[in-house]
Amino acid sequence: ATANGTHTVTIIDNDLPGITVSESGGVTAVTEGGATDSYSVVLGSQPSADVTINIAFDAAQLVLNGDTDGLTSLTFTPVSWNIAQTVNVLALDDTVVEGSGSSSLIVQTTSSTDAVYGAIDPADVSVGITDNDTAEVIFSSAGFAAVEGAVFSPGMTLRVTANGAPG
Repeated sequence: ATANGTHTVTIIDNDLPGITVSESGGVTAVTEGGATDSYSVVLGSQPSADVTINIAFDAAQLVLNGDTDGLTSLTFTPVSWNIAQTVNVLALDDTVVEGSGSSSLIVQTTSSTDAVYGAIDPADVSVGITDNDTAEVIFSSAGFAAVEGAVFSPGMTLRVTANGAPG
């Protein structure tokens, strides 16, 4: 303390620069025509400038936050840096048979004039996709009836139709 009543205060900042990606339940898993999932992103410290998380994904497989073109982004400001932002993940309900256990990768990068955050590479997110399409072969008659005991009978035609596009 000094004679005029002023004090010197030292503030120790314990925020560490970084980008935290938190998957709900520890994994991100979705089902075509069914269950959706989400993950959140937040910065670890206050940046000196806006930080944009650029997100690229396979638009033939996923929809993120309603976006269907394969690119979306999140922006954190020096004011909102510590407020987590959610990315909602939905599987595109297609007719392609990919089989159960297929997956897609969400690739995340940063852009910022903040030198620290501009150099950080956030974690990518692997999405497990449960397919609701089944591969089956449907046999049906071509509409011809064979006549029993006929002298001449043309052969029977069998039409095969695939249900669902192959993956």
